[in-house]
Amino acid sequence: FPSHDILVEIPQDLHDYFATLPVELNIQQKAFFAKKKEALGEKVFQEYPGTPEEAFRTSKEGVIYKDEPNLIRRNNLLIPHLYNPQYPVYVAMDLGMNDLFTLVWTQVIAGKVHWIDYYENNFKDIDYYAEVIKNKPYRYADVFGPHDLKTTVLGSNNRSRVQMFNEQGIYPKVLKKTSIAEGIASTRAVLKNSVIDPVKCEQVLEILQKYSREWDDKLGVFMAQPRHDKFSHGADAIRYMSQGLSIYTILESIAEAEGVERADDTVISNAVDGIAI
Repeated sequence: FPSHDILVEIPQDLHDYFATLPVELNIQQKAFFAKKKEALGEKVFQEYPGTPEEAFRTSKEGVIYKDEPNLIRRNNLLIPHLYNPQYPVYVAMDLGMNDLFTLVWTQVIAGKVHWIDYYENNFKDIDYYAEVIKNKPYRYADVFGPHDLKTTVLGSNNRSRVQMFNEQGIYPKVLKKTSIAEGIASTRAVLKNSVIDPVKCEQVLEILQKYSREWDDKLGVFMAQPRHDKFSHGADAIRYMSQGLSIYTILESIAEAEGVERADDTVISNAVDGIAI
């Protein structure tokens, strides 16, 4: 910790905490930590962990998708060069102009969602992102976007973002507005049936590991709502992708892999546990 010259009162619980650390702090370091805890609350243990174990443990607190990335790793479902040109591609977006505009690409193959690509940028117009989508070497099945695609953009002659994409030859499907909690539940279910390209989707993995709930300093608890930060926009695109990939899209992929004409009741009953309807 950097030195801190101001005398502060250090509460007993912090004295007890300092006594557990593997190194002894001087009075300036203890005062610095105490002042930071006043400002940050429990987040101070994320910003200034006392041990490597503590850093790992606290980094998981409040993380929304804390189990899913580990499950994907344990099952050896991180596979580079995942894109298969024989299958169509889905792209989902989260809108941003000053904030990040994020895009994520997937394929659905044999009932598995393959996360194959990711892109983010800001301070660009719709035409720019339309070109990003079109310049990828993908054959598109669907483009998914949030409900605010329908809102009119200021200074665009009363055009919506849907209209602006349409003018560029891209026809997004506007998703029904649902709660963030519903979308997170859908995403968790889809991630249980996912394979991720660790090279082209390195940011997807980071987002899943760091997308967290907001901390309430007064109550000392994590709130239900996610934190708005640099990871939340990518997480929204991932959520929209999960919502856009309907149960029927994934079931038809399973049916095709099993050589049947449609996803019959047996296929549905076998697949529904892993996918949110």
